[in-house]
Order: sequence, then C-alpha cells, then structure tokens
Amino acid sequence: MDIDPVDLVRVTHIIEDHAGRLYAHPMIGGSASSVARYVTEGPLSGLGDRRGWDWRELCDWVYAYLGEHPEVLATSFTEREMEERQEARRQVGRDFERQASEAFHAGDFGRALDLLDEGEMVAPDGCPQIPGAPLVTWESLRELVRGVAASAAKAG
Repeated sequence: MDIDPVDLVRVTHIIEDHAGRLYAHPMIGGSASSVARYVTEGPLSGLGDRRGWDWRELCDWVYAYLGEHPEVLATSFTEREMEERQEARRQVGRDFERQASEAFHAGDFGRALDLLDEGEMVAPDGCPQIPGAPLVTWESLRELVRGVAASAAKAG
C-alpha cells in the first residue's frame, strides 16, 4: 500500500492515539488484529475513503504497524489526553511556522520552505497560526514563500 509521507504521519498519529484504548476495551481487548480492524473502520475510515485506499490493505498495514510497535497497544489515552496530544502537535507546528516566518523575513526562502515541510510532518492537517482559528494549509504557506522568492529573484 502506497502512503505518502504526510499521510503516513496522519495514519500513525491516529493509530497511536486510538489503538491502546481499543486494545484495553473489554469487547475488543487483547487482539491486535481486532484493534487494527476497529482503527481502520473507525478513526481511519474518513482518511481512507478520501484517499481511495482499500480498507483491507489499510487494515493489514495497521496490523503490521502494531506488530512493529507493540508499545502502542500498552498506552491508553482518554479523549482529553488525545486532545492534549493533538494540541501539543499543533504547538510544535506553530513553532516551525514561526521559525519559517523569521527565515522568510530574513530572505532565507529555502530555509523557510524546509521549516514549513518540517512543520507539516508534525501537524499535517495544517498550521494553526492563531489558537482557535481555522488551520492554514502548509502548501498555501509554501506557495506564499515561493511567490515572494520568485519575485525577489526577478528583481535581484
């Protein structure tokens, strides 16, 4: 199954956030294959549907991931803890965006682009520039940097 790097981050975040809780559930618990199925049919279903992934292949991929990372099954997060984990990722994304902004304003466009790429690998669903505001896509920020860099190159 072909998963691009950004979607790989999304998938692993979902697995790591939900698998332990499902594993501990009395109706599912103790079975990595059942956890893989429930993660695939539940939290991953929307992403899988949007990407057109075959759910059986995705379920096999999740099962293999759980086999390679059994510690994920040992950690069960509450809803609040999952929200805190997501917010922590967003904060790291904001930090990368701030650093990218500094590089951008210093004229270091390559560094700004690299930092935006790094931010996307932590918070793949977008950059929360202002807490509580809608996410800004990383690609829109890269387009801005590339546009200004191209203008600067023409002028320079």
